[in-house]
Amino acid sequence: MQLCSGLATLFEVLDAPTITLTVGMPAAGIETWLRTCGAASAAIVTAWNPFSAALAPEVNAARQRELITAVDAAGLRRCAAQGRDPAGEWPPELSLCVFDAPLDLIDRWLAGFEQYAAVTADAAGCRLRWHPAVR
Repeated sequence: MQLCSGLATLFEVLDAPTITLTVGMPAAGIETWLRTCGAASAAIVTAWNPFSAALAPEVNAARQRELITAVDAAGLRRCAAQGRDPAGEWPPELSLCVFDAPLDLIDRWLAGFEQYAAVTADAAGCRLRWHPAVR
């Protein structure tokens, strides 16, 4: 199910209930999806390729394990996700869909894992949350 349209990257939540999010217009169906997930909001975050610098797969995997540890330590629910270029010009990046993460925590992850942005989704739609230094 695609709920938002706009920028090209597809953010796919891979665990049930699955969904594909794209940044852009608000969408009425996202509130239903979140309710099904038992959440008010979701964030797609990754530790891969800091500030878009491609790293070796084993380095990205280690960074992603660190992010999983951080999410689990915060006591938040998560499931597998990925960011995918629909044109196939860059490989998918493993990500996490984290439910009900406070925005200040998302900001700490963006800074700590050197990511330009995360995707946030709530009843208002899907949007980018930029790294605090970029805003």
